[in-house]
Amino acid sequence: MITDAQYTDSEYEERVGWGHSSCFSATDFGIQAEVGAMALFHHDPECSDEDVDRRVEACRRRAGRFDSDLVVFAAREGVELQL
Repeated sequence: MITDAQYTDSEYEERVGWGHSSCFSATDFGIQAEVGAMALFHHDPECSDEDVDRRVEACRRRAGRFDSDLVVFAAREGVELQL
């Protein structure tokens, strides 16, 4: 699954209607859909690489709390996915 995950839940609350998603809502959807891996993209340009890494880790922890094997990673330029 490749999905927009620009905001945390608290950031999303301040930006409803801007056309972007919460990374945690995306994670929940990935878990419910039983996807194997999820690439988070459309990172907020004001976020540092460390911010994105923290967000990815938080999504991984969330998946773990639901006993999901979902692999979560940040999409980035130059990454190619092979099926």
